[in-house]
Amino acid sequence: MENLDPRTVIIIFIVIIIFIFSPDKKTNSGRNKKRSKSPRGIKSYTEKGEMVRSKAEARIANFLTRKSIHYIYENPLTLEGITLKPDFYLPTYNTYIEFFGLYNRNLKYTESAKKKRKLYRRNNIKVIELFPEDYRRLEEELNNKLIFLRIFHVLKSIIKGIKSLFN
Repeated sequence: MENLDPRTVIIIFIVIIIFIFSPDKKTNSGRNKKRSKSPRGIKSYTEKGEMVRSKAEARIANFLTRKSIHYIYENPLTLEGITLKPDFYLPTYNTYIEFFGLYNRNLKYTESAKKKRKLYRRNNIKVIELFPEDYRRLEEELNNKLIFLRIFHVLKSIIKGIKSLFN
């Protein structure tokens, strides 16, 4: 590994980026063509049989499963003495996913969500945030946000590897 010249590192980096951006044919598989007029409040089941709190959460879980991304549903997270249950935790990326399904549709919910978002920011918690306006294109929105998360994760690994060459 010590004999890698900068051109080889760049080529490896480009190959990784091409891999990340290559289209995934499973993304638009057509399984989720049924659209609900309301993404909120209807208990649903994922393709793996897990019960989740909404159709949007089921779509997110199914998308993650099809992408082979390991997640933990409602993994408790305590910040500043407050225990939260973010919708999904992605251990590989140390990142959470929140679907704020009633944001700007219910005043009490919106105020609570704003406090939750501030709490995440104050504690430097990585969160992929999704909102009601994302529902129609939920898988596409999530995929776009995950691409950036993967790029960040890969770059972090590359930098760590390069640093190890000089240690």
